[in-house]
Parts: sequence; structure tokens; C-alpha cells
Amino acid sequence: MDFNKDVISSTNRMTELTIVERIRMNAQAARKSTKRNDLHHQLTRTIIGCAFDVINELGSGFLESVYQKAMLVALADAGIAAQAEKPIKVHFRNNHVGEFFADIVVEKSHPRTQNSQNSHTRS
Repeated sequence: MDFNKDVISSTNRMTELTIVERIRMNAQAARKSTKRNDLHHQLTRTIIGCAFDVINELGSGFLESVYQKAMLVALADAGIAAQAEKPIKVHFRNNHVGEFFADIVVEKSHPRTQNSQNSHTRS
């Protein structure tokens, strides 16, 4: 009977070690991706800030095309490259089935920091 307790105890310790190792590995992976995530977070905040600037400055009642052009201006002012009505090829099961035209596509970019201009990000 003591043998069974030792086996169970040993199994529990191995499970605990496995969990600890998984947590350690996840923490290491998170540290590596933090820089990339911070950039995405900053970019997302800047884009959302630009959208708020557009709606706050223009108000409501315009056609979508007016807001789209204003958004492109706000993004450019924030140092973010963007394209309107960019065609994107659509594939299904390795077959080209059509094209989709995205309203605005933001290119991979680094928004300007608060030091370089008045920031479009919101706190």
C-alpha cells in the first residue's frame, strides 16, 4: 500500500512539474512577443483614435465616401500608410474565386510617437 502512495505522490509531483514547466515556457514566449504586441497595441490605439477624430470633427450625416477620405487623411497625419478600396484576392480550396475590395487597408507601419506630433491615440 505504501508503494501505491509513493506512485501517486510521484505522479502528482510530475504533474506539478509539467504544469510549472508549461507556465515557464508560456511566460518566456509572452516576453518574446511583448514587443510585437506592444506595437500592435499602439497601432490599434492610433487607428481607433483617428476614427474618433474623424467622427468628432465631421459629425454625422455624410456619405461613407466622405468619412473614408477623411480617415485616410487622419491616418496619413498619424504616419500610418493606408489604401482605400484595395483589391484582395479570395481563394477557396486553392482556387481563386473572386476579389474583395476592402474599404481601407492599413499597411504594416509604425505610428508616429507623441514626441513627433500631437498624438491621435486616446488614453
